[in-house]
Amino acid sequence: SWTINGVNDGYLYTSDGNLSIGAINASVAKYISFFTGGTLISNERMRINSTGVGIGTTNPQYPLQVQGNARVTGAIYDSTNSPGTSGQVLSSTVTGTQWTTAASGGGLDILEVMLFA
Repeated sequence: SWTINGVNDGYLYTSDGNLSIGAINASVAKYISFFTGGTLISNERMRINSTGVGIGTTNPQYPLQVQGNARVTGAIYDSTNSPGTSGQVLSSTVTGTQWTTAASGGGLDILEVMLFA
């Protein structure tokens, strides 16, 4: 039997077929980094800290923060778990997001918003 009890200990172990990775010291901000092509900071691709998961950033401020472009091939769901329908736009509700039908007449169409926003 072994224990993890050092203030700077990290761990990587398996139990019942599950893989666990972590950093111990709760009083100091610790994180887990994923690198490709070496361990220089420029090779870091993803970081998990106490705030969230950062892709392309070493300091995520939200549960998921992506710095750079993203490609989504599936549906994007709003706060009510709706994927929306064709022609709707995703709007902020202050506390979340919701798919809404764009106003017709006189406004920009969706393609113009995407190109010039």
